[in-house]
Amino acid sequence: MDLAVKFEDFDSTESFLGLGKDKYDLILGMPWLEKHEPWIDWRGEAIGASRPAVSDRALMSNVPTSVRDWGARDGRQGAYAPEEELGVTDSN
Repeated sequence: MDLAVKFEDFDSTESFLGLGKDKYDLILGMPWLEKHEPWIDWRGEAIGASRPAVSDRALMSNVPTSVRDWGARDGRQGAYAPEEELGVTDSN
């Protein structure tokens, strides 16, 4: 049977097999655990999403966000951008 599973930022529809066992609330198999990588608090009997859900429309940018990123983009570790690249002018 397909069931909606929702907690924190996790929202998914998963297929479950009903076993008719009153001893367990739910059995999660290794494939599900490997796919979703939840955090598990065994003593507190809690489970949660390890990382926020990512939309299929999420975008990644290759635009540097700092001077350090600018220098490292061409393999120059610790390099700094020239002042003219940063729009810095000498006020003297």
